[in-house]
Amino acid sequence: MVELLEILVFVALSSILGLAGGVLLLKSSRLAHRLSFGIVAFAIGALLASAFLDFLPEALETGDSEVVFVGVLAGILSFFFIEKFLLWHHHHTYGEREHHHPINSMVLIGDSIHNFIDGVILAVAFVASPFIGIPAFIAVIMHEIPQEISDFGLLIRGGMKKSRVVIFNVVSAAFSVLGAVLAYFFITQFEGMISPMLAFAAGAFIYIAASDLIPETKGTTAMKRSLLQVALVVLGIAVVWLTGSFAHGFVGH
Repeated sequence: MVELLEILVFVALSSILGLAGGVLLLKSSRLAHRLSFGIVAFAIGALLASAFLDFLPEALETGDSEVVFVGVLAGILSFFFIEKFLLWHHHHTYGEREHHHPINSMVLIGDSIHNFIDGVILAVAFVASPFIGIPAFIAVIMHEIPQEISDFGLLIRGGMKKSRVVIFNVVSAAFSVLGAVLAYFFITQFEGMISPMLAFAAGAFIYIAASDLIPETKGTTAMKRSLLQVALVVLGIAVVWLTGSFAHGFVGH
């Protein structure tokens, strides 16, 4: 079983890379926007591949199929409720023209909850197996970067100073560590929960890809950019699949 310290290293790294995307926005909004375009498409493939090629097969192998599919449904509905009732804004809000100051607190609350769940997902994935954890780590990074770019943009347009934006987002990122620690100790005490929690994580990834990321690509109508997005989605799937296969082979030896 992967040790907690190893999991926390990956959790911290995912948070750092996500924050780097937000900091990039402070330096160059044009470059950050261009970066988001490609990463969003890649993230769609990475999230869906992790859900369907890693999380679900492992969950079905170790748990009851009915429980697994209930877990997927729970993951999808939970994220739907989070968006509806806590105003969790992903990068699809990036580019909106008007935001009011009260939205700042909602963005920070939503981002903290999102980071907490990311930590839980990574802990569950790595406890289940490194060949699931590593691809999940890639998927989390790829949707974390554009999300942080969006959050930074929303907070700045909401009137928050750049220095405070960075500080508050660092604090928010710490919730991923909390989520990972709590999930790790919960799973190690109740090993039978690994399968339903993997299913929940699969549902979460499916929802993020289908509800938040795919709609972001629909505004692209130019043929070249559309083909690039399709290619990046396929690349995201390929990278996660190959990474999982390599990690599985490595662990197997």
